[in-house]
Amino acid sequence: MVIKKLFGFICERQIPVLIPYEELSLVPMLDLISRYHDIPFIYSNLPWRGETEKRNLFPVMEQCSNLFIDTIPSPHRGIEEVVRHFGSGRMVFSSLYPFREPGAAISYLMYSEISEDDLENIAYKNLARLFNRIVL
Repeated sequence: MVIKKLFGFICERQIPVLIPYEELSLVPMLDLISRYHDIPFIYSNLPWRGETEKRNLFPVMEQCSNLFIDTIPSPHRGIEEVVRHFGSGRMVFSSLYPFREPGAAISYLMYSEISEDDLENIAYKNLARLFNRIVL
């Protein structure tokens, strides 16, 4: 009951919800984002270890347009692959600072082989769009 009220409020206000993978694996996450399809969810710190995660994650992203992912951790050319499949509008930059030094994450994004527009979307514009939708 409390969770339903909380997510009702979040939905009314269009507040993005950040959920780390460590707190909720993909199957329960799919259930949550399917029930609350008007809430933008940012799924953080995914375990990109290889093709298995991509085979599981990409169909969920295709099914749920309210699912965003962050850039950390990302496999070699992972940013490019997400942009190729979904465009740059579904990914937000993350460095996991203060838990990690941000230099590697910044470099990984800056040297990714994507357009300048895609880079700006991921670096800050996507998150700005999500924040601008919040109803106060």
